[in-house]
Amino acid sequence: MGQTDTSVRHNIDIIAGANDGVPADPGLSEIVAVLIRRRNVLMGTIAGSLVLAGLFLLMVTPRYSAETLIMIEPKTTNIVSIESVVTGLSGDEATIQSEVFVLKSRALAGRVIQKLNLHEDLEFNPELEPIDTALPTGLSRTLSAMVDRFLQRLIVVPKDKSRVISASFSSVSAEKAATIINTLSDEYILTRLEGKFDSTHRANEWLGVRIDELRGNVQRVEQQVEASRERFGLLGGDGISLASRELIELNTQLVMARSERAEAEAQLSQIEELSPDQDNNESLNEVLDSPLIQRLREQESEVERRVAELSSEYGDRHPKMIQLRAEANDLEARIGNEIGRIVAGLRSRVAVVRAREKSLQQSLNKMKKQVAAANRNEIELRALEREAEANRSLLATMLTRQKETLSQEDANFQQADVRIISPADIPLQPSFPRKGVVLGLVFIAAIIFGLVIILILELLDDGFRNGDELEQATGV
Repeated sequence: MGQTDTSVRHNIDIIAGANDGVPADPGLSEIVAVLIRRRNVLMGTIAGSLVLAGLFLLMVTPRYSAETLIMIEPKTTNIVSIESVVTGLSGDEATIQSEVFVLKSRALAGRVIQKLNLHEDLEFNPELEPIDTALPTGLSRTLSAMVDRFLQRLIVVPKDKSRVISASFSSVSAEKAATIINTLSDEYILTRLEGKFDSTHRANEWLGVRIDELRGNVQRVEQQVEASRERFGLLGGDGISLASRELIELNTQLVMARSERAEAEAQLSQIEELSPDQDNNESLNEVLDSPLIQRLREQESEVERRVAELSSEYGDRHPKMIQLRAEANDLEARIGNEIGRIVAGLRSRVAVVRAREKSLQQSLNKMKKQVAAANRNEIELRALEREAEANRSLLATMLTRQKETLSQEDANFQQADVRIISPADIPLQPSFPRKGVVLGLVFIAAIIFGLVIILILELLDDGFRNGDELEQATGV
């Protein structure tokens, strides 16, 4: 009987194919009819899937996610300028990504675990294994496993095109999730402050050592400067050395000696050119300008006046006339002697001045050599002075920087460059699983799966379902 039905169907298919050569396409009414006929399969698939999803939702422990928002603040306010010691965050993309990794670091997670005693929580330490306090924190296996569980529940992502970082934590307890993520953000800010304090402290230590070295260097170089000045005979202050001072003084004295010698020579030359006769007495007086000669000239004039007065009364042989002529000759002789003495004095003065000028010239030449040697020594002194000045300037800069860094160790002046703009609140609804979303997805998947089952069943069913199919297949 089965073989007969199969052959009949085969013949019918051949007839149908030969009839129009085109396979029949199912219409909308036929699809609806199939769905109505197979509605039990579809409804059963949907119902079974929803039941399984409901059982899954009942068995799964819900988790709650708490989120906090942290903003990077590149602009910080410092009471003093200390950017070269402790720099703030720049706020660029690389910096934000770096801070994301800091928030997800194992060290920060370990701090939160220890602060909240999460090693006593079954969620993070299912077997409640004690932490080996004899080992460093990073070497504790129990703590390392807890950190792994902690980081699996932590999500840190930067917000697009902003300086805001979102950090969320999932836990079976809503209160615990909020507490953990808020503690994580607080510890993160604390690590930023500790990092700045640590940098400031290290800078202060380094500055202290460096300042002590610079003070020693300044003292040593200044002692070398003073020793060099003493050894080379150089003076500080106005920058003029002893040799230079002596050279200036000798040069001044030499100029004065030359002027004095020229003046003495001029006077001597003028006196030597004059003759002691009566015609040159007036010129001689103007040149010599001697008080004694002037008095002698006055006495001589008085004698001449008396001779002129008595010459008309007495004769040339008169005793008074003879006496007056003798007085005149005596005065003229005395004037001549005085002129000779003055000339001799001028010649002696010229010789002394020339000798003094020569001596000053020799001393000046000798001092020039000493100054040249002092200038060479002064080069070394100036190098030492520049080194001392550089060390003093650097020491002053270091002292100023140390005052700035010391002021930054005060917590009231320090900022973390980050702040929490939205602390985490206790979540009211679980973040996993989302029952509505899960049931909706299961419902859609069940419909698709049911339709697939119906299609497979239809493909596996080779019989005629109604007369229309038979008529369509046979054409009768």
